[in-house]
Amino acid sequence: MKFKAKVWKCGDNINTDLILPNRAFYLTPEEQVKFVFSANRPGWSDLVQPGDILIGGRNFGMGSSRPAARSLRNLKLGCLVAESINGLFFRNSVNFGFPALECPGIDAAFEEGDIVHSKPRLCRMR
Repeated sequence: MKFKAKVWKCGDNINTDLILPNRAFYLTPEEQVKFVFSANRPGWSDLVQPGDILIGGRNFGMGSSRPAARSLRNLKLGCLVAESINGLFFRNSVNFGFPALECPGIDAAFEEGDIVHSKPRLCRMR
């Protein structure tokens, strides 16, 4: 499997209210994606492309149990990779089928705008 994706970054202690603001909470899930991160990055949801990767800092997804993971999935992000993920947000990620992974050191490994891609693996049967 080969992929190519743009990296988007956010900081530490990103809460679910910031991911999915209150003004979008009662909209349909399809309408909610327009408001993802709109409080701190207006228009961001229009820039994200399917498969892009979100890199978070420590304690990503803290706060309420609102379905912020569903909104990230519906935005068609490829995955979230964060220094650490709040337990409730991680559980919601599993429930909504949004890939989320903790990876200490990830924040320092990439800059926003980096393009990441996989290298094809060659397999041989012997």
